[in-house]
Amino acid sequence: MPSAALVLADRLSQLSWVRHLFVAGSLATGDYVPGVSDLDLVAIVDGPVDGPRLASLVEVHRLLDSGVADGLDLGCVYVDDRALLDHHARHPHGRTVSWFAGSCRM
Repeated sequence: MPSAALVLADRLSQLSWVRHLFVAGSLATGDYVPGVSDLDLVAIVDGPVDGPRLASLVEVHRLLDSGVADGLDLGCVYVDDRALLDHHARHPHGRTVSWFAGSCRM
C-alpha cells in the first residue's frame, strides 16, 4: 500500500464524519504501478460535504500533495452515505473491489 494512502487514511480517521475508506482503480485490482498509476480512493461520509467539511478536506489534501503524495495524483471521492441506498446512482470509479482496512472509523 502506498504510504500516501496510509497517511490519508490516518488523517481522515481524525474527522469523526468519515466512516469508511475504500480503494478503487488499479490499487484495488492489483494493477497499481508506482510512478505511473494514480491513486483512486473513495471515502464514505455521514452527510453532505458542506463548507466546513470541504475546508477540512482541502487542507488534508493540500498537506499530502505538498508532502508524501507529491506527484502521485492522489484522488479521493467523498460519498454521502445516504447515496449508497440509491440504486440508480453511478459509482464514481465504476466498481470498488477491495476494502481498505486503514484506520478510518467505522
